[in-house]
Amino acid sequence: MSEIPSETDNLFEKITKYLQTSLELYQLKTIQKSAVVFSGLVSGLLSFSLLSMAFLIANIGFAFWLGKILGALYLGFLCSSGIYLVLALFLYLIRESLIMRPFQKYLLNLFVPNEDDEK
Repeated sequence: MSEIPSETDNLFEKITKYLQTSLELYQLKTIQKSAVVFSGLVSGLLSFSLLSMAFLIANIGFAFWLGKILGALYLGFLCSSGIYLVLALFLYLIRESLIMRPFQKYLLNLFVPNEDDEK
């Protein structure tokens, strides 16, 4: 009879260790996913900032050049802003298929990997 409590205690210890190990595994997976998301966010923001600065300077140069061609500096800036307003309207109209769906798929694949990725 003394073996039954011993086996029950042994089983209880194994279950406890299994649950602790599972919890640690999920914590490590969460930390890993968070690190991937954070590093992607930081590198994306840094790239976006640098590209935005370069784009802004190029657009100012384009507006000056266009203003020189049109004969008035303000016309260059006005035409340049008109071009970007049309582009912004176009992007707004197709934002669902061009921006939102790919971004949603990327985030979904980041947090829920496909079975092909795990093999």
